[in-house]
Amino acid sequence: ADNDDKYLFFVTKQGTVKRTPVSEFQNIRSNGLKAINLHDDDELIHVAIIDDHQNMIIGTHNGYALSFDSSLVRSMGRAAAGVRGIRLRDQDFVIGAAPLNEDSNVLVISELGYGKQTPASEYPIKGRGGMGVKTVNVTAKNGPLAGLTTVQGDEDIMLVTDKGVIIRFGIESVS
Repeated sequence: ADNDDKYLFFVTKQGTVKRTPVSEFQNIRSNGLKAINLHDDDELIHVAIIDDHQNMIIGTHNGYALSFDSSLVRSMGRAAAGVRGIRLRDQDFVIGAAPLNEDSNVLVISELGYGKQTPASEYPIKGRGGMGVKTVNVTAKNGPLAGLTTVQGDEDIMLVTDKGVIIRFGIESVS
């Protein structure tokens, strides 16, 4: 009853998004349920539990981000593959997604360990399927983006390097 107006919001590496009512996952068998049909060259990047008119933000490897109202993605069943969420430029792919609230900040982390926070207000809410706005300049110094999420400002962040080292820091230490 608590989940009647909740949805699972799926985002894939190739920019496909899907919104499915949580109620479709009430009776999960021991061998699981198919949640999304993925194309051969695609993989699931993020799943969030959201309300009906939640804004979402999607970030890409080459430093672009797109935000839109999740209700622009029609509700679909478990077997559906989804629709285009973000139109990707050549050689680009999705590295992160998150619900976007007006009082939150968008946190991006680059492959070379650089981080940046930006107020959510700097990301205009557009329609789905656009190419996004530049969220960070990808340079030889900072590298392409490895992750994007949203933060409130008082969290601790834990990152795992490609060598398996875990780093923990307070989000307030990221400019």
